[in-house]
Amino acid sequence: MSNARGRPRTRSQPATVPDEVLEQTHKTPREFTSEEYRRGMAEMQVAAENWMLAIEKHHHSIGCLDDFRVRLSTFLLRGDAERWWETARQRFGDRGLTWAEFQQMFNVAYCPAWVQEQKTYEFIDLVQGSKTVAQYEAEFTALARYAPELVSTEAKKASKFQRGPRADIRHAFGGVQCKEYAVAVQRAYVVERDRNEWRAIQASKKGAGSSFNGKKGKWAAGQGHSQGKEPLCC
Repeated sequence: MSNARGRPRTRSQPATVPDEVLEQTHKTPREFTSEEYRRGMAEMQVAAENWMLAIEKHHHSIGCLDDFRVRLSTFLLRGDAERWWETARQRFGDRGLTWAEFQQMFNVAYCPAWVQEQKTYEFIDLVQGSKTVAQYEAEFTALARYAPELVSTEAKKASKFQRGPRADIRHAFGGVQCKEYAVAVQRAYVVERDRNEWRAIQASKKGAGSSFNGKKGKWAAGQGHSQGKEPLCC
């Protein structure tokens, strides 16, 4: 067949990935496989989301164009994920997928809505409990993306964070609510540090007191024996 100008019509070929882009991709391989996460869907979803974030970051860092993103990303799929892709791509025939289409398919397969909903409720119910402030902050950061409406402003994010620490840390805030998230986190760290130092001092004093009382008791016991009296109770 020919086009309107009489030139032979050729079948569109997929864009060729430039050598320099391939070289950068091989230097920073970020493979994804779902097989190691069979113990739990939630763990696999977190791994899938982290992989997608890393891939997008890598694409931006090497200046990868949209035409090449799908090919470079699917090259890094392994195991079950690679077999999923070989099946999923057949739905599109010879037409290449856009990056947005690939992301949507990937999210449906590895980031199902019910797991995201579960993570949302985990964030809503998140409290410090027995965790340190650092551990609480890390979990807060990891789960916040599942409930963006709760942290859509700096004030909302700070307010949600300040509701989670243990009672002793919250009481130390004195009812003053920070409007900035970074300030709220810093205050929690400071309160935890001060309280840990106070506990360490009290424990040191208690230990020193016990040692002194023990020596005093031994001395009194010796005096009692030497005088023919019963040892004094300490």
